[in-house]
Amino acid sequence: SKPKGLTGYLNLISQRAKIEGFLVFDYASRYGEAQTELAQWLKEGKLKRRFHVEQGLENCPKHLNGLFTGVNTGKMYGFVFPPR
Repeated sequence: SKPKGLTGYLNLISQRAKIEGFLVFDYASRYGEAQTELAQWLKEGKLKRRFHVEQGLENCPKHLNGLFTGVNTGKMYGFVFPPR
């Protein structure tokens, strides 16, 4: 099923609430700091990585479409040849 959008947003007006987003580029000056902290969290096990691995050149078109339909979780790899 597709994710649902924001509901009850009209209540924000009466509550004088504020929704604010950000872009990662807003913090470009802190990338080095983030890289150091994320690496430490990986080492400590506080942050987990996920990989979605697919095999075979013949399967690439199907798996490429999966990138746009939410099939993968984490970073997707497609191996044309079997890994050594």
